[in-house]
Amino acid sequence: MKTSYLHKLRSRLHLLIQSIFAEFLRCSKLNTLSFNGIVASIIWPLLGLLTTLFTYKSFNLKLFTHFGINSHSDFLIFLLSGFVSLSFYSAMITQALSIQRDREDGTLQIIYISPANRFGLLLGRALSGFPQIIFSFVLIYFYIFLISSGNPFIKIMFYAIAGMILFISASLWGTFMCALYLVSRNTSIWYILFNTADGVLIRSLNSY
Repeated sequence: MKTSYLHKLRSRLHLLIQSIFAEFLRCSKLNTLSFNGIVASIIWPLLGLLTTLFTYKSFNLKLFTHFGINSHSDFLIFLLSGFVSLSFYSAMITQALSIQRDREDGTLQIIYISPANRFGLLLGRALSGFPQIIFSFVLIYFYIFLISSGNPFIKIMFYAIAGMILFISASLWGTFMCALYLVSRNTSIWYILFNTADGVLIRSLNSY
């Protein structure tokens, strides 16, 4: 009985991994690993980063002292960390938008009548956004490592743990968004809803 249960568990785990890997490759080839996708994954994050840096360059640092930001170096680390985190989440979430395209061309129906693991398909689709930001992620984290102070070993451990937490949380959130888009016929409503919520939050923070 126990052997049979372990065999079923191993089979399901194997199917889950296969589903994640297959969907990851399929979506990556369509959205990321093309020439345009590779160029965009390098240029757009850099443009976004430059825009962010120049936008906040004129801010008075005295306004941020109660957040523990006491120097331009601290402020730069704060901005870079926030930018790479936002890019991580955005890259995972935007993969959900391609569900509508798959639904329209009939690919979605073919995929979901297969014996593939449903959660694996959703997670694989979300993870396919990771190659879009891997270049900027590594570059920015390396720069933060250079300009931050402290013990190098502790910094490596800290950034490794922070990166892992960011990767897991963004992957799960991207999977949730894929599931949400999957069960919704009109996916634009979620895009409008979350954009409106983000706008309200940003305006509230700016007014504060």
